[in-house]
Amino acid sequence: AFCTSCGFHLTNELKCRNCGQKVSEGDAFCTNCGNKL
Repeated sequence: AFCTSCGFHLTNELKCRNCGQKVSEGDAFCTNCGNKL
C-alpha cells in the first residue's frame, strides 16, 4: 500500500510513512501528500 497524499509506501499501520497522515484501508494514495500506498 502507498500513501494517497504523498505516495510513500505504507506499513501495516493505516498511516503514511512519509507524512504520517492517517489513511483508509484500501486507499491507493495518501490523501495528504499523494504518496502511493
